[in-house]
Amino acid sequence: MKGLKKYFHSRINAITLLLEKPAISFTTATFHTIRLEIKKLNSFFELVEYCSKDFNRNKASKPFRKIFHQAGKIREIQIEELLLKKYINNTFLVGYLKNLRIEKNKERAIFSKLLSESVTEQIKKSSIHTLQVLSAIDKKKVSHYLKEKRKKILSHTGTSDIQPEQVHQLRKLLKCYYYNKKLIEKGIQNTISDKQSQLSDLLGKWHDLQITYLHLNKAIKAEGIDPVDITQIETVEALISSEIQIKLSQIKTVLSGFRFIEVN
Repeated sequence: MKGLKKYFHSRINAITLLLEKPAISFTTATFHTIRLEIKKLNSFFELVEYCSKDFNRNKASKPFRKIFHQAGKIREIQIEELLLKKYINNTFLVGYLKNLRIEKNKERAIFSKLLSESVTEQIKKSSIHTLQVLSAIDKKKVSHYLKEKRKKILSHTGTSDIQPEQVHQLRKLLKCYYYNKKLIEKGIQNTISDKQSQLSDLLGKWHDLQITYLHLNKAIKAEGIDPVDITQIETVEALISSEIQIKLSQIKTVLSGFRFIEVN
């Protein structure tokens, strides 16, 4: 199918260009972008796996796993730092924020070491296998994949009593679907209904709050935390927990009567 090789080359080029940058120059936006590009590529690998029995997804995705996982650790801390600014002032959680920065720097050092391990060479070698199977994929197979993906999404949106673990799964399903849908049909960003856009936005905000809540909850149970910090963390944790419930309620409202409809 036309366009698959071009798309694959675009993703690989974007990722390798980012990974060839000095790790010290990585900003909050850079870590977000590298994660986004690898998510798009992993979604593409899912499509290819569905359409080709000769494709080894595990082999194709292997060079990206450590980078994605480590960038994710840093990204989660960045998200937490940004969210906490909403709830605290300059005299609040001073010790905790200091420890958070120390943790982030430690994870950045690990990330830097990963970039020195010839990752780009591993990516180039693994790309050969993917390119070999793309020519045999036709539009009919891709259309069938998208149809099955919609069914799976609908199985998660058919209830207004969705549970947190289902919210996380739905978020991943929608992201994967839209990455591949946009690849196949140019201009898809203009054909998504307002309700679907609203749902994607709410799922993203819920996810960021959930990450921060779980990290704070873990911090409360850790040893060596200042009792003053623990009290302050519990206060912020309660506020974020309340915000999570609000977002979950909004998600349930959007899902009520949800139909997977794309605007023509």
